[in-house]
Amino acid sequence: SNVLASMLFRASHAELRKTGFSNKGNQKRYARLDAAGCERARQIKVLQTSLQNSHGGCERSETLKSQLVTMQLEHKIASTQSRIQLLRADIASIQRMFLEDSSGNGFGPASDLQ
Repeated sequence: SNVLASMLFRASHAELRKTGFSNKGNQKRYARLDAAGCERARQIKVLQTSLQNSHGGCERSETLKSQLVTMQLEHKIASTQSRIQLLRADIASIQRMFLEDSSGNGFGPASDLQ
């Protein structure tokens, strides 16, 4: 119990997310945010709070709204790119496993490539 508490105290947020999710199924593997995504989401939340609390003029409010929309779009693009990169890595890994399994038996996709 004390060892676990000590490990959790020293671990970064990203390490905890990775460790926690590695013990679970992969149902949400492509929906989870990486460390950069978590930081972008935090910055968006800060900007949303600033916008809600802004009592300034319309110009300041419009500037914050514009920044928020830009940050949200950039976050969506970066998250999608990260998801695509993860999918590509998983596909390549599965292909390598399949090719390794079928390369020694004289049939299957690996024999077609030779």
